Amino acid sequence: NTQEVIQVAAETILQMSEGEIIQMENARRMHLTEKDYFDVISQKTACLLANCAKIGAASVGATPEQKDALYHYGKHLGIAFQLKDDILDYESNQQGKPIGNDLQERKLTLPLLYALEHAPLHEKLRIRLQVRMCERHPEFIPQIQKWVRHAGGVEYTRKMIQKHGQFAESALDIFPDSEVKQSLLLLIDYLADRKN
Repeated sequence: NTQEVIQVAAETILQMSEGEIIQMENARRMHLTEKDYFDVISQKTACLLANCAKIGAASVGATPEQKDALYHYGKHLGIAFQLKDDILDYESNQQGKPIGNDLQERKLTLPLLYALEHAPLHEKLRIRLQVRMCERHPEFIPQIQKWVRHAGGVEYTRKMIQKHGQFAESALDIFPDSEVKQSLLLLIDYLADRKN
């Protein structure tokens, strides 16, 4: 039990470190696909929550199937959490996270990636240039945010949050109804309504 917990914790640290390095490299080169994006968040936020859930299950002697189910619950909850965090960069009424923070750090998150993928070439080039300049010219941030919302990037990301919330919920199907299971399900609902 202890050995498994240590091994999972070590693997988590390694994966998260690799994910951070890849994200820094992606910010430098400014070209990222949706698959690249999901690979990065799977190695960071999703990996952390997935392995925390697995460690929790291992620490109470869960079966391999239960550990696997909780790992998948945590993974999809982590993806949904990161997607929700990404949307907050484009919301004008949120509190807590500084608005436009991801843009200033040149992080290409899903709302922006979706909008770029579906934009005409001249708009892609203009927006990519503005994102590159955000750190020194924060006045571009409101324009980019408005463009991303108009292009459907936020709405698409909301749909992906729902999708991964459903995956997280389905992962718990092997467990009988209980207060603990209800708490885990409520966490998914809370995440969908999160405002900051």
